[in-house]
Amino acid sequence: MKNRITLSLLLSISFTTQAFAGWTTTNPFSGVSYSALRGTDVHGILGWSYSHLDVDVLEIKLAQPSISFTSTPSNGSAPYDTTLQTTMDFMNATGTEIAINTNFYGTFSPNADNVGLVVSDSNLVSSFSTGWPAVNISPTKQIELVTSYTGNQYTYGNAFAGSDIIVQNGQLTGNGQLSHATSRHPRTSVGYNSVLNKLILMTVDGRRSDSIGVTNNELGKLMKAFDATWAINLDGGGSTQMTMNDGTAHYVNTPSDTYRAVGANFGVHAVADNSYMAFANFEHNNFANFEYSPGYSGSSYGFNESLSKTEIVTSGVAVGQGAMKLTITDDANQTSEWFSRIVSGSYALRSQNTIRIADGYVGVWAKTIDTDTYISIALDDPTTGDRGIRKALNSDGNWHLYEWNIDDAAEWESWVNNTNGQIDGSDFTMDSIHVWGKGDTVVYLDNLAHDTDGSLSYLTNPEPTSLALITIGSLALFNRRRNA
Repeated sequence: MKNRITLSLLLSISFTTQAFAGWTTTNPFSGVSYSALRGTDVHGILGWSYSHLDVDVLEIKLAQPSISFTSTPSNGSAPYDTTLQTTMDFMNATGTEIAINTNFYGTFSPNADNVGLVVSDSNLVSSFSTGWPAVNISPTKQIELVTSYTGNQYTYGNAFAGSDIIVQNGQLTGNGQLSHATSRHPRTSVGYNSVLNKLILMTVDGRRSDSIGVTNNELGKLMKAFDATWAINLDGGGSTQMTMNDGTAHYVNTPSDTYRAVGANFGVHAVADNSYMAFANFEHNNFANFEYSPGYSGSSYGFNESLSKTEIVTSGVAVGQGAMKLTITDDANQTSEWFSRIVSGSYALRSQNTIRIADGYVGVWAKTIDTDTYISIALDDPTTGDRGIRKALNSDGNWHLYEWNIDDAAEWESWVNNTNGQIDGSDFTMDSIHVWGKGDTVVYLDNLAHDTDGSLSYLTNPEPTSLALITIGSLALFNRRRNA
């Protein structure tokens, strides 16, 4: 076991958040999930490990009523199609909350001649070009892949084009027509999942030592990992841009060309919803901050560290398509209780974790068939560590939600650093998940989350046995309560 390091020593060590938190997932808007992939966590998808890679992904539920779209309009009587504009300027001009670059284009400053279809709010801006597949989103948010001039099924609402289909019918199609498709560059992609009815926007940074970019085929692999039924490659390189306004307008990715005015952009109107956050949903082989072994913390005891482990599973999950499996091998003393502190970040420092308002509920889904097993969650609020009163896990083998009311002192107990047994600071960060048991034990964990509005019970999703159930449960995650 590693020795516990004192807080005073930890504060003297310099950390960067990115080094510890490979992937982070938040829900900045109703119906929108944002994943930032950093470091080496993407390499399990791509099958290589020789460089860091920065990937940003927005998953947008089309069924969410507050979601709507727009795209770059015509420049009117000016030459060519559109006026060149950075993605940030486009987002600010249209009042959208999310934007990405789209079409390839020719530059005739200050105007652009776009390659392929562009439709803005049902107005044709640039005509379809054979060999340049397009995405159409109808005014009623029906989405389709358009591959021929008369190939649209739905009324044109907002449409844009790319160079190649990189995923079709859930399968990779190869690198495509571009001369640079087989070399690694920044990339932008859009895709769709027909089962979950979600739009997927992705940017991959490149041309940097800490993010070298991807080929078109590798871009397809990443889109497949985010459940794309189909996906196309959009303009990339120095054009690759993703922006967001979640209270502050900012670039989500780091463009290699700071900042290029492009021919066309695509924008999303969305309503901010910072009440909910998943600290870890274990999607797409993502451990989030919980990438360390069950025995990593010096607080853990009573089990065989070398034979105990965590892993991601993708079947029989509670919410979404991933869960964490915790396997504990006892140290052969079957009568004594073991304890595992599964740390959020290498030392659970505030700088390694997202700061959240101390209100509402924090909870996690868990299931096991083993008896004498307990669970809790520890929070730092902000300099002391308190944890929820431990709760016995139901051993029926089904998923159950275990949650704690942050505002109820009766649901918390003292833990470390002279705590008072309640979350009474104005904010907190996640410290760790605590699990106790006896003997060899397997516990599944999913969707560790916080909601400032109240209980997480609205996320109820029985263990899915069909795609239909997965669809219902996944939509429930985003189509949540408030109508006001």
